[in-house]
Amino acid sequence: PAGTGGFVRLAGGSFVVDGQPFRARGVNYYPSTAPWRRFLTDTDLETVARELDLIAAAGLNTIRVFLWYEALFDCPGSGIVPKPAAFARLEGVIRLAWERGLRVLVTLNDLPDLLGRPLYTFPEIADAQTAYIVSRYRDEPAILAWDLRNEGDIDYIRGYANSRNVITWLRNLSAAVRRVAPNHLITAGWNEGSQITDSAVDFLSFHHWRTPENLRQRIATFRNASRKPILLQEIGYPARGAGGPNPEADSRSL
Repeated sequence: PAGTGGFVRLAGGSFVVDGQPFRARGVNYYPSTAPWRRFLTDTDLETVARELDLIAAAGLNTIRVFLWYEALFDCPGSGIVPKPAAFARLEGVIRLAWERGLRVLVTLNDLPDLLGRPLYTFPEIADAQTAYIVSRYRDEPAILAWDLRNEGDIDYIRGYANSRNVITWLRNLSAAVRRVAPNHLITAGWNEGSQITDSAVDFLSFHHWRTPENLRQRIATFRNASRKPILLQEIGYPARGAGGPNPEADSRSL
């Protein structure tokens, strides 16, 4: 573990740490010099340290990171073979976050195989890799929660899977992760219809990439469907529909 301290838990429908309320305020994070697929392959921890200083100075207390398994493991046909350098970078990010009072929401199964050996019908390799990661960090209090899949609803909306297979996989993986890492919370960051994940998670997570007018309505819908806490994981105002691409505006998220 990067340090010692209380895990984030649930009490009275809210996050708490050592019995005190914890309100997650943060950003989705890639290092500026190693975004997207370069995260954990080219990550420079000096850059990470400077950027986490800025995040902490802004009064935030959480970062959300995305784990792409091809960056972390070799040769699926040979079993679970971790890449030491990539895990060292990940542990460096976790340690630097903890030193600055930041919790880490870890998103698993980012950029999975949906065509060759589809994640939801042939999950054995990916699930074994997930089990390795979760077991490795089961005693890490810096981790706020495991986010089992980023926007899994898009996989069935776009026809890569059917919703029943996705939710069955989510429930099975949630149970497995809970057995391995009982101190950590579990969520799944859905873009739409997050209430469908209710039976598999400790708190609902949703993304809001649209106009602000119906945000309250969406929150009310989730509250009517579930008694669990709700986390707004991503929020932004798409720039592509307002006069052309604007990468800076398009990448903002909470």
